Amino acid sequence: MNNYKITNILDKVLQWVLIAVTVTPLIFYKYFYYPFITGKVLFFRVLVLLGLLAWVVLVFLKKRIKFCTSPIWRVFLLLVMIMFLAAIFGVNFTRSFWGNIERAEGVVFWLFLLIYFSLLLYALKDIKMWRWFFRISLAVGIIVIGYGLLQDFGLLSAISTTGSRVSSTLGNPAYMGSYALMHFFIALYLIIKDRPMGWKIFYGIAIALNLWAIFLTQTRGAVIGLLLGLLVWGGLSVFRGKNRQIKKLGAVGLVSLIILSLGAYFLRNTNLIQSNDTLKRVTSISLESYTVQTRLAAWRTSLEAFKTRPILGWGPENYGYAFSKYFPPEIYVESGSRIWFDKAHNVFFEFLVTTGVSGVVLYFGLIFLAIYYLFRSKRISVVTSNIFIALLLGHLTANMFVFDSVSTYILWLAVLAFIINIAGKGEEKEIEFKSGFKIILSLVVILLLYVSYVTNVLAMGQIRNLLYAEAYARDGQTEESYNFYLKALENNNSFTRFEITRELAVFVRNSAGSLPNYQAGPMYDKAIEEVKKSIDMDPEEIRHYYNLSQLYLKSYKIDSSRLQKVIDLGPKMIELAPRRAHTYYQIGEAYVLLKEYDQALENFQKAVELNPKVIDTYVNVYAVALLKGDQQLEETTRQKMELVEPDFFELESTLVRYLPLYKKAGREDLLAAALDKLIKINPEKVEYTSSLAIFYAEKGENKKAEEVIKTLLGRNAELDKQVDDFIKKIYNKEFKK
Repeated sequence: MNNYKITNILDKVLQWVLIAVTVTPLIFYKYFYYPFITGKVLFFRVLVLLGLLAWVVLVFLKKRIKFCTSPIWRVFLLLVMIMFLAAIFGVNFTRSFWGNIERAEGVVFWLFLLIYFSLLLYALKDIKMWRWFFRISLAVGIIVIGYGLLQDFGLLSAISTTGSRVSSTLGNPAYMGSYALMHFFIALYLIIKDRPMGWKIFYGIAIALNLWAIFLTQTRGAVIGLLLGLLVWGGLSVFRGKNRQIKKLGAVGLVSLIILSLGAYFLRNTNLIQSNDTLKRVTSISLESYTVQTRLAAWRTSLEAFKTRPILGWGPENYGYAFSKYFPPEIYVESGSRIWFDKAHNVFFEFLVTTGVSGVVLYFGLIFLAIYYLFRSKRISVVTSNIFIALLLGHLTANMFVFDSVSTYILWLAVLAFIINIAGKGEEKEIEFKSGFKIILSLVVILLLYVSYVTNVLAMGQIRNLLYAEAYARDGQTEESYNFYLKALENNNSFTRFEITRELAVFVRNSAGSLPNYQAGPMYDKAIEEVKKSIDMDPEEIRHYYNLSQLYLKSYKIDSSRLQKVIDLGPKMIELAPRRAHTYYQIGEAYVLLKEYDQALENFQKAVELNPKVIDTYVNVYAVALLKGDQQLEETTRQKMELVEPDFFELESTLVRYLPLYKKAGREDLLAAALDKLIKINPEKVEYTSSLAIFYAEKGENKKAEEVIKTLLGRNAELDKQVDDFIKKIYNKEFKK
């Protein structure tokens, strides 16, 4: 077989490998730790690497190739280079370069995106191949939507992850919304430009299903992005359209869309809107809502963080460090509040914080450069130009509320490559590869093979052991679970160790307390050792310090010196997260256990200052007041707590929580009152009544104890016998202290 035939075969292989990338959104494997992310990224990287290897062989065979360069491609290349520089000068190079298990992004991921983007430009040069690319992508999208519909209707064994909001194989309604949004406009382009009637029917089905999918996700960003995209398309059709009929249709569509949107907003409180979950979510956007307040607070935090590193930012995937450093206390409103953000949920602020002004200019420059070329191109019709401008702006709008994933990045870059190759704004140059370049290219391939080994082979083994550890933990098999955690961390100095260590710390905190000291001690020691290693490798991550301090607090009975170690961690925790109430909770708890109540109170009061409207911040102050015997502080704190949550001291959970504290503080009045309330709240709970009877019996008030326990008589014969036995014990003084 001659070189010509081999190169033709390799060109076809490369084209279909790239088309196969569109299958990525379908990849889902429940046995991965993050089943909706890990498998997709693994599949994407493997295909891109195969495509690169095919291209390298082509280079060696052809000796010269034609490549369509473009300012858009150059800007994307610069963006990846800036991300690499931001990683070098950021707060954690390892996380920036490799990413983490949960997101699987980082510079390595963007490097694979760059290769994928470049291969698309090389391999998919004619409209025929692009239509096949988009057709296959739409077909995959329809399967994804079909799986989502199974999820929505509760049929078969479709996995449900987000309640009533559809996420399908993407695992997140926001990802699903953005994915369907781009497919909607791609299908719209094809139904207009592709001629065969069979395909037009297919595109019509795709349009309808993707529109339906956007609404089923109930994702505000995607819905708003869709509306804005349609408004842009309608407006451009009116002002740029050359066909009078299209102008009229655009005008009618534009006016109709505006009327429908305004109508939905003004009718937002009616049954018509309230009965539809999507319309209800979209029209209920309010500056006063918790979600909006949280996002606004996160964006203000982003601006603060940007000011400290304005040029290159904190580094890719390092948003969480900035968020903790400038944490907005107002988002912490209760114990269940979401207080950890590793993404800004806004593409502008994400790039602003992680890559500084440099990254923002390049990312947005990339999009607006593509839009500029669509406006100016004479090789594509105005209709095509308008649709893809609407797609880019609609997707950008959606990303002002969410963020991309591998499934949406694949489509987004495909659209940019399509614009370059079909709009004809790139210059196709013939590049000759001399021997020196081939050596460099070979070294690059070897480097990528090593990167793939670390991210795809080594990391997968570590993640598999983590998954086994979690599975055994859920089944209550502590020893087996612990051993798999150790396997996952054995000789592990890669990017996966941070999340594995965090899970180990949580596991040990939750499990070791129920074990005897001779078993619990080594587990605590090992977990502490591993968290310390993580701190050495990643000293700016507040969660490592939280995990370490919690391990110290849980194991202080084994080694009392660990309480002082928590206090010693205090200055660093305050440096990294000065606005997080939880920083002061942990320091204060150590002081409480050391019975240094004044210092404990000082830390707990700082938490109150940060979050004066959160009941949890007062709980610790109230506890210290009881332990100190400071009745004035106790009364004033209780009054403040009742202002924040008027029925707090009437709740069963609160009363149960404080029983041991009242007992420890010697507050018999509060203990008796709490037990009385508990009996009234839940008279069926025998232990409340028996606890009150024991309380009186311990004090020697036998008559009262007998009266209380007799209230249980008449429920059943077995309980009556237990009451009789209890009364005998009272008068035998078995409860008397």
